[in-house]
Amino acid sequence: MKFTLAPLVSLVFGASYLIANATAYSYIDYNELDARYQIDEVLSERGFGLEARETIDVPFQPSLRAFLEEAVTAHRRSMSEYENHLEARAMITVHANIPGSNIITLQVPPDMKPPAFKQAIKDSKKAPGFEPDDFVARLGWKTLDDSRSLRDNNVRDGVTTVDFVKKITVNAWVNLRNSNGCKKPKVKVDPDMMLPAFRAVVGKMGFDLNAYEARLVLGPKTGPEGKLDEFKTLRGNGVVEGSSISFQPMIEFPVSIVGREGTVVMKAATDLKVSAFKKLVEGKLGIDLGKYQARGADGKILSTLSTLRAAGVDNGTKVQYTPAV
Repeated sequence: MKFTLAPLVSLVFGASYLIANATAYSYIDYNELDARYQIDEVLSERGFGLEARETIDVPFQPSLRAFLEEAVTAHRRSMSEYENHLEARAMITVHANIPGSNIITLQVPPDMKPPAFKQAIKDSKKAPGFEPDDFVARLGWKTLDDSRSLRDNNVRDGVTTVDFVKKITVNAWVNLRNSNGCKKPKVKVDPDMMLPAFRAVVGKMGFDLNAYEARLVLGPKTGPEGKLDEFKTLRGNGVVEGSSISFQPMIEFPVSIVGREGTVVMKAATDLKVSAFKKLVEGKLGIDLGKYQARGADGKILSTLSTLRAAGVDNGTKVQYTPAV
């Protein structure tokens, strides 16, 4: 009997191939499940504290590779959130230099803001008599921003010393426009505050001081001669504890001179004497008005001993200089 081996060999190889494939798929499925279990177990054991030792949720994925990639992404996200949490909870060492006390050291959160930091100094009782509202916090010459955290104000752990400068009390005398009234509020301010900033502080009390001239009431120079320099600090202008700064209304009006074409617009404080105003005009125009006299809108001569307000000069009043008779 003739027997052909070819069909039999083909059948054997085909059966072997099917068995091998079935075994391989079974092995892969088992190992995929086992791998997922092991990853889940490891992520659970490497938790972030007693309350956080839980599994990381990973959505179902169609393949082992996709599952592993998603697990890594979820793990990194959890680590990032935990590191941010630790950073927020970490304490930093900050030194505080307070007048009348030795340099003190506090442990505070880096996200604490300057007002809370000042309160922490008071609560620590390390600086007897320290009142938060009486001091300004600085790094060098830069005042700390109360709306930002210590970290955002460049306060660094263990190396930063915050200097505290005592505020001064200043009397602000505001001479109200179009009246003889005067308001005298008191303010506590940084002695190294620039004059425009001080003007803004007083303005927040309900005064529009844009057209006012600031002067030191008691000092080497008083009245118009005591005008403060807008480009200096209060300290640089000689302002100290208890000083009084007056704000005088400024007026703007046209000035003409007989024999000279055109007019010039002048600004001056209402309490400036007519004689002093003449010197102001001479300085601005570079001319000599020694033999001229000032007249108001009605043509009457303005008394050199009167102030501009007393002489009836206000915003828009026309003043003319004519040769003396």
